[in-house]
Amino acid sequence: MKKSLIILSLLLAGLTKMNAQFVVDAPILEGLTTSLLTNQLDQKVDAYQTQLNTLQTAKSSYDTYEQLRKVNERIDQVSNSINEFRDLQDIIKISANSFQEVNEALKFINKYEIKSNSDLTSVASRSVASLQGSIRQLESIIKSCQKFLSSDMKMSDFERKILLDNYKQKAQQEAYKIYQMRKKYAFAVGINAL
Repeated sequence: MKKSLIILSLLLAGLTKMNAQFVVDAPILEGLTTSLLTNQLDQKVDAYQTQLNTLQTAKSSYDTYEQLRKVNERIDQVSNSINEFRDLQDIIKISANSFQEVNEALKFINKYEIKSNSDLTSVASRSVASLQGSIRQLESIIKSCQKFLSSDMKMSDFERKILLDNYKQKAQQEAYKIYQMRKKYAFAVGINAL
C-alpha cells in the first residue's frame, strides 16, 4: 500500500508537473502560431501588392498603347491626305500641260491651215473640235477636284483613292488624245510637228 501511495503521489505530481509544462508551452505555441499567421499574411499582402503593381503596369501599358494607336491613326490620316494631294497635284499638272499642248496645237493648226485645201480645212475643224472636247473634259475634271477639296464630301479613304485614280486616268487619256490629234494633224499637213 505504501507502494501504491507513492506511485499515486508520483502520478499526481507528474500530472501536475505536466499541466505546468502545458501552461508554459501553450504561450510559446500560441506565439509560434501567431508568428506563422503573420508571416503568411505578410506573404499574401506582398503577393497581392505584386499583383496590384503588375495590374497598374498593365493599365499604364494599355493607356500608352491606346495613345500610340491614336497617334498611329492620325499619322495614317495625314499620310493619306498627303497622297491625295499628290494625286491632285499630278492631275493639275497633267491638265496644265494639256492646256498648254492645246494652245500649241491650235497655233500649229492656224499656222498650217491651208484655206484652199478643203481636206486640210476639214482635218483642222475636226482637230479643233477634238481639242475643245478635251478642254471641256479637263475642265470637268478640275471642277470635280475642286469639289473633292471641299469638306462637304464625306468619303472613305478608299473611295477618295478610287475617285482620284479615276480622275488621273481620265486626265492622262485626254492628254494622250491631244498628243495624238496634234500628231495626226501634223501628218495630214506633212510636217513633223513633234
